[in-house]
Amino acid sequence: MRKAPKYRFNLLETDEGSLEAVLAEDSEGNSLQISDVIRERPTVEEVAIINEAATALLSELSPRQKQVLLAYAQPGATLTNVGGQLGCSKSTVENEIHRALEAIRCHAETMEEAEAIYARLLELLSPE
Repeated sequence: MRKAPKYRFNLLETDEGSLEAVLAEDSEGNSLQISDVIRERPTVEEVAIINEAATALLSELSPRQKQVLLAYAQPGATLTNVGGQLGCSKSTVENEIHRALEAIRCHAETMEEAEAIYARLLELLSPE
């Protein structure tokens, strides 16, 4: 059985902040637990929608966007070291991430769905 790779999932920032910030406390300042926001497992239909969106993104994203997303998702990756690894500038990495995340958001109705699509996309992009 293949072990799932570990990626950072904080790339999908919102106006409210990252998922980690949203999990920290609710609007009344009460500490939230993961169990407060995680719902049941996705339905078969939801999984199909996520797979369809991730598969569509494989053809929509440029090769560089795919490389940048996968490289930047690695633990400890920075914009600068990803740029060095791929032979481009830090600002190019930042722009490619921004464009790729906008494409992901276009396929999602909610932040939760965008994160699921992003996670599935990383799985599809990962070498075996």
